[in-house]
Amino acid sequence: MSAAASTRREIVLGSITVVVCVIAATWLRLHGIADKSFWTDEGISAAFTKLGWYDFVRILWRREGNMTLYYLLLRAWTHLGDSVAMIRGFSVLCSVATIPAL
Repeated sequence: MSAAASTRREIVLGSITVVVCVIAATWLRLHGIADKSFWTDEGISAAFTKLGWYDFVRILWRREGNMTLYYLLLRAWTHLGDSVAMIRGFSVLCSVATIPAL
């Protein structure tokens, strides 16, 4: 087997492995996603997304500066829906998207 064929085979096997990992991780994260109500931190995050812009920015500025990007994206995400599964779905999307990067 030539070096090029061997490299191509490794790339294909690596790609298949990543796809299988992404599918398994997605299933594990989505399985029973809405079976239980929010935990305290999830409930607080969901409540932040419902605040008016003034209060939202004020909380981010005074207490949650490290979570600004997450809360802004979650706030936009909740326009798709605000159920337990939908709000948790944003974290699922973020966590599954990191798998190929790793």
